[in-house]
Amino acid sequence: MSPRSRTVFVVLVATGIVALSLGAPAQQGQPQIGIAPVTLTAGPYTFDTAEQHKVRVVIVARGLVHPFSLAFLPNGDALVTERGTKLRVVRNATGAGGAHATLDPEPVAGLPAFPPFRTGGLQAVALHPKTMSFAYADSRLESLSAAQKQFMRMGPRNVEAVQAKLREIATLLALHPEGPVQEARR
Repeated sequence: MSPRSRTVFVVLVATGIVALSLGAPAQQGQPQIGIAPVTLTAGPYTFDTAEQHKVRVVIVARGLVHPFSLAFLPNGDALVTERGTKLRVVRNATGAGGAHATLDPEPVAGLPAFPPFRTGGLQAVALHPKTMSFAYADSRLESLSAAQKQFMRMGPRNVEAVQAKLREIATLLALHPEGPVQEARR
C-alpha cells in the first residue's frame, strides 16, 4: 500500500469513527416508537379516538396478563383470554346489582396445552349462539310464537306503542277494518 493510499485509508477510517460517534447521541434523543405505556389509577378515563370521541373506560378487573379477547356470559360473568396462555373468569363483569367485578384467582382448568411460541396458543374466545336463551317460569309460555314471546319481553307499555304504530301503518295501507281510507276525503 502506497503512503498516499495509506493516508486516504486512515482519513476515511477516522471520518467513519467520527460520524458514528456523532450519530449515536442523536439516536438516543429520539422518541420511542409506539404508544407510551399508561399507569392505570382508579379511573374512569375518557378518551378521544379517531373513530369516536368521549369514549369512557372503566377498569373492571386488575391482574390480567395481556388480556386479548372477551366474551360475556348470560349470568354477567366474562371469559377473558390472556394472550396465548390462559382463560380467566371475571365474576360479575357487568356490575349487575351494584356489586363489584372480581377476577377469579385461578385460570379455567381443563384447557389443552398450548405451543410455546409467541403467536401460538389461546387467542380469541366466543360463545356458541345457543348459549343465550330465555326460560319462562311457566312452561306453558314456551308454546307461544316468537313474536308473542318478544312482546312479553318488551313489557306492556312498549307493546301498546308497537300496536299503535301497526294500526297507523294499517290505516295508511288502506287495511283499516272500516274500509279503505280515501286520501281525497282528508
